[in-house]
Amino acid sequence: MTASTVWHIGIVVEDIQVAIADFSELFGLHFAEPLTYAADIEDLGQRATKEMTFVYSDEGPPYLELIQAQPTGLWSPQYQGLHHIGVWQEGFEAQAASLLQLGHRADARVFRPDGTLSVLYLDTDHPHVHGTRIELMVPGPITRRHPPG
Repeated sequence: MTASTVWHIGIVVEDIQVAIADFSELFGLHFAEPLTYAADIEDLGQRATKEMTFVYSDEGPPYLELIQAQPTGLWSPQYQGLHHIGVWQEGFEAQAASLLQLGHRADARVFRPDGTLSVLYLDTDHPHVHGTRIELMVPGPITRRHPPG
């Protein structure tokens, strides 16, 4: 990857309010109220609209992102804990295509309302990621207090 910025570290949690209190106490971080929004997501091969609840720390980058566990899929309790490293990726579409051609696989994709891809989660199996999920994000209007656009 080139021209990327490590934006956040994503953690899937069982109870987002408890996690906010715990990580605030542990690291002295501050968090806004969690956001919930519906997104068009392809999750482990299944495409659907999912409601996601998450919050970013006020301190960063990199920010700490806490994500409420979902009943099923890539954000289910089986993936609780350190989930991904999120990067803002310049030349997102070309870089995403290049990484997929090099043998990386997508665990999930998030689409904007107009159908264009805005987020790509690379799986943990490729040897170059050493078991770490990478989230490539289009740089732009996402902020710690607003959902990706």
